[in-house]
Amino acid sequence: MKVNQLSNLFLLLVATLIASPAQAANFFHGEWLQSCTIMNEDDYIQNLIMADAKTFDLVTFAYEEEGCNTAYLIFKHKYSFNETDTTVTAEEQTANLTAVVEKITYTSLTDEVTEALNMIEFCGESDWVTFREKTITGQTCGDYKAPPQNSTELLTIKTKSKNAILLNKDQTPYTKLITE
Repeated sequence: MKVNQLSNLFLLLVATLIASPAQAANFFHGEWLQSCTIMNEDDYIQNLIMADAKTFDLVTFAYEEEGCNTAYLIFKHKYSFNETDTTVTAEEQTANLTAVVEKITYTSLTDEVTEALNMIEFCGESDWVTFREKTITGQTCGDYKAPPQNSTELLTIKTKSKNAILLNKDQTPYTKLITE
């Protein structure tokens, strides 16, 4: 092998090693939808993940019917992150994200839900408006205590297949909405 070819091969190898961690962490970028699942005896949810290089949104849609056709509430966690600890094996890729809470919101999608939220002063608020996102970061809402802004959460994302991922310990996979 000529010296020039050898140096080109060496440069290619170094570039590949440097680029690999960032590329490996990209496996979860995009939009991912979880199938409709039962939350308790009479409510159903469907989760959507929207992720890019610096942000991660986990959006939960709440439904009353089993088919998840008409949502009545949207619950959204908006995170940012800088660090990823990515592991790549032949079988799967895993990314551990130290996610910083940017904002947590609720959005009522029906007048009936809005009226109920105002009546019980959900999250200590009595000015809920249908289709208007309300930030509840750091507030107590019923049995749920929303984490404060700038707090951190560890999110673990694993591949289940080329077009499916798992979030944390959840066993219901998210399917990629648009595949390349």
